[in-house]
Amino acid sequence: MRLTPISLALTALFSAHVTFAQSGLATPAPAASSTSVTPAATPSTPAPKPAPPPDPEWYARLDALSYTDGDFTLPYRLLKPDNPEPGKLYPLILFLHGAGEVGTDNKRHLGNSVGEIVKYASAKEPFFLLAPQSKGWWAGVHWNLDSHVMPEKPTRNLAAVVALLEQIEKNYPVDPKRIYVTGLSMGGLGVWDIISRYPEKFAAAVPVCGAADLAQAPKLVNLPLWTFHGDKDTVIKVHRSRDMVAAIRAAGGHPIYTERPGLGHNAWDPAYKNIYLYDWLFAQSKK
Repeated sequence: MRLTPISLALTALFSAHVTFAQSGLATPAPAASSTSVTPAATPSTPAPKPAPPPDPEWYARLDALSYTDGDFTLPYRLLKPDNPEPGKLYPLILFLHGAGEVGTDNKRHLGNSVGEIVKYASAKEPFFLLAPQSKGWWAGVHWNLDSHVMPEKPTRNLAAVVALLEQIEKNYPVDPKRIYVTGLSMGGLGVWDIISRYPEKFAAAVPVCGAADLAQAPKLVNLPLWTFHGDKDTVIKVHRSRDMVAAIRAAGGHPIYTERPGLGHNAWDPAYKNIYLYDWLFAQSKK
């Protein structure tokens, strides 16, 4: 007579080996036990997931808004100065996020470094923070290349940021002489791209673990720059920052460069927690 496996349902109730019996024979009753056994969870009833942690307090300070141009929508967050004084203009920091924060939820891009910027920059003076969320690449090139040539036109994401920035300037008391841009990883490439296309727009730039087209260096000799990178970065190679800084210096510029020994791709944590960065940044103003 052919042998078939008995149902495995008993294994959820008893710590015993699976029993095999001849087809058609009754299954022996399990031995009685005085210990109650709680059935284990089955795949159809997974254990409940823990509740997500509450949003940080500063999330509520950033208005959730969107910019629309035809069929294209760019979500963004905007931090405004508390109790602005009539007639006074305030600096603005434009922040470009990394590839891990791409999306349309208008929240995910706040996860890396925005909290540090809000905390440390707010301790210096009131300011605007503009944090758009990209649906794709800022600069239109992959970050892991040894070199690249800047595309002829900006990506739609970056073009929308430029248009949004102009709109924010018209609608809010932004100081046009104190507009700054910073970004990390893919956003670092976005910083190099936007300042190469519009160097006259910004009073200073802080690209963090980014990469640039070396041919754009002569355009940036008069723009205050502070660049950060880790020397063990395997995502965006450290020579991308080294080479661009060297090219700008060779063209007559004076960028600041901070390279962290032993640090991998995450150069943004020490960069944005550096309180002296904000002293330097807010001191920059276009003539």
